[in-house]
Amino acid sequence: MSFQPIQGVQVTPFNQTYLVFNSLSRGEVGRLCLDLLINNNDVRKIGYYRSKFIADKVQISNLQGKYQLLLSAELYQYKQYTFLQIRSGCFEGRKKQFLEEIHDFVSQNSFKSLIFLSSLPISDRPDFEINSPTPNTYYYGNPKFEQLQSKEQILNLSQFKNINLIKREDQEIHDVLYGSGLSYHFSKRKEFADFSFCALLIYAQPGSDLVGAARLLQQFIHAQADQAAYKPLTFQEKDITKNISYSLDSVVILHDE
Repeated sequence: MSFQPIQGVQVTPFNQTYLVFNSLSRGEVGRLCLDLLINNNDVRKIGYYRSKFIADKVQISNLQGKYQLLLSAELYQYKQYTFLQIRSGCFEGRKKQFLEEIHDFVSQNSFKSLIFLSSLPISDRPDFEINSPTPNTYYYGNPKFEQLQSKEQILNLSQFKNINLIKREDQEIHDVLYGSGLSYHFSKRKEFADFSFCALLIYAQPGSDLVGAARLLQQFIHAQADQAAYKPLTFQEKDITKNISYSLDSVVILHDE
């Protein structure tokens, strides 16, 4: 079983929630975005995700203002969402198996939809993005997501540019818009078309792009029907650093056997 619950912690049935997923993409945007959300809101940890395809990682951190162990893949819940936070990465050559495992996890637990937090390489920005006064955010949804979105209004996506509506005059640029990391592979593989998923994306710097993560998180919050239930974030880098202020005292990477 991929999900290992924490004893005594209330878990909302997965089939009543949307799974928000760190896409393991450029600038660590998905990971930082989720940690900002977890650190600034009353998000509860419900358990751990076990996988033989991602590297084991142990951190000691004061996330949410208290020292605790953080493992390589953890599950949290808040409102109508389940968050899968991955703080390590796939072993080399194991991405296909990991994607298949995630597919089975989503299918077996009947999540309502899968939402990737992802990013685009800033070096590949087209002219219309470079000349934009403010960074744009994008989304891509497969047909099942678009059907569910029209029925349930999962997110208010008015502030996101729909990649499906962007002209395909330059196929290379259009392919770049599908993002980096796991969201790209989900968008391209036909076997993942049997359930609803979308990706929310922003152009990101290499390394750890806190500003990009904060901008994407703000857009995610603005897309919620109950925005007041989420604490707002600022865009000044010193404030972002303060908001995410959990210290890393030790890291242990356990190698694949």
